[in-house]
Amino acid sequence: MPHMITTGARMTRRAVLAALTLLGGTLVVTGLPSPTGRSAGALEEGLTGLAHRTLRPLHTGEARAARGVVPLPPPDISGAAGGAGNKTLMQALAARASTRSFREDAIPDQVLGNLLWAAWGVNRPDGRRTVPTARNRQGMDVYVVRADGAWRYDGTAHALEPAADDDLRPLLARQSFVATAPLTLVYTASAAEDPVYAAMHAGSMYQGAGLFCASAGLGNVVRASYDETALHAALRLPADRRIIISQTVGWPRN
Repeated sequence: MPHMITTGARMTRRAVLAALTLLGGTLVVTGLPSPTGRSAGALEEGLTGLAHRTLRPLHTGEARAARGVVPLPPPDISGAAGGAGNKTLMQALAARASTRSFREDAIPDQVLGNLLWAAWGVNRPDGRRTVPTARNRQGMDVYVVRADGAWRYDGTAHALEPAADDDLRPLLARQSFVATAPLTLVYTASAAEDPVYAAMHAGSMYQGAGLFCASAGLGNVVRASYDETALHAALRLPADRRIIISQTVGWPRN
C-alpha cells in the first residue's frame, strides 16, 4: 500500500481515479463499497492524503470548477437512491408550485444528477433527450450556478464541465432569496436559434426540472430577473449564445 500511494502521487488524475476505484475507495464520485475484510476507515486513512493532493473528489455542494470535469451519479430512474423522486406524475403535478424561500442546505449529487437529467438528459440510445425539441435540435445548454462555482451540464456524458470558479449567484439575485439558494439553473441557446424554438425548448427543460423538484420535495421558481450582460460574461459564454431563462432550486424553507 505505501508503494502504491507513492507511485499514485505521480499518476495523472485519470490513472489515480482508476487506482482508487480498484482499491474500492468510497469517493462520492464512484459510490463504491470498501474491499471485503477492510474497513472504510482503514482504507480512508491510507488514501486521504493521495486523494486530496490529486483528485480532490467532489463532496456534496463543495466541488470547485478548478477540479475539472465532474461525473454525476447515473440517473436514479427507480427512485431507489436516496428516495428522491418517487411521486407519481399526477402527484408531482399536484405538488408543482413556485417557491421563493429556500434553505441553504446543499443538494446531494445524486439529486442534482437526477434534476439535470430531467431537464436535459439523454434517455435513448440514439442520443435524444428527456424533453422534446423541434426538428431534434440539440443546441440548448444548461448551466449550474452554485456557491462554489458554475458548470455546464454535458447530458451525453452526464457530467459537469467547469465554467467559472466564483460564486455567480449575486448576478442572479435581483430577488434577494436567490443569493443564498443552493443552486440556479441557467438555460442558454444559440443566438441563431429561432426565438420561438429556443423558448419552447427552455420551457420544456424547466418544466421537466420543475416536475422532478415536485416529485423529490424540492422547491423551484423560474426567473427572468438577473444581470444578463454580467452573467453572460461571467459564465464565459460565446458571443453566439444567449441566456433564455433561469430556474432557482432548493429545499423549501417552510
